[in-house]
Amino acid sequence: MTLKIYNRRKEYKLKTEKHEMYIKKLNNTFQKRNILYKELEKIDNHDGTVESYKYNPKLNKVNARLSSLNGRILYLTGKVERTE
Repeated sequence: MTLKIYNRRKEYKLKTEKHEMYIKKLNNTFQKRNILYKELEKIDNHDGTVESYKYNPKLNKVNARLSSLNGRILYLTGKVERTE
C-alpha cells in the first residue's frame, strides 16, 4: 500500500468522524431546543391582553437562549451538509 492510498483512507476516515461528530452535536442541540420549548410553554402566561405582556426576565432569557440555539442549528446543518 502506497503512502498516497494510506493518506486518502486516513482523510476519508477523518472526514466521516467529523461528519458523525457534527450530527451528534446537531442532535444534542435539537434536544436542548425541544426542552427549552417545553419550558417556554410552562413560563409563558400571555392570554392576549396588554396587561399580560409584562416584562418577565426568565421568559426573556429563555427566548434569548432559543434564538441562540436556532442560530447554532443553522450553523451545524451547514457543517453537516458540507462534510457529507
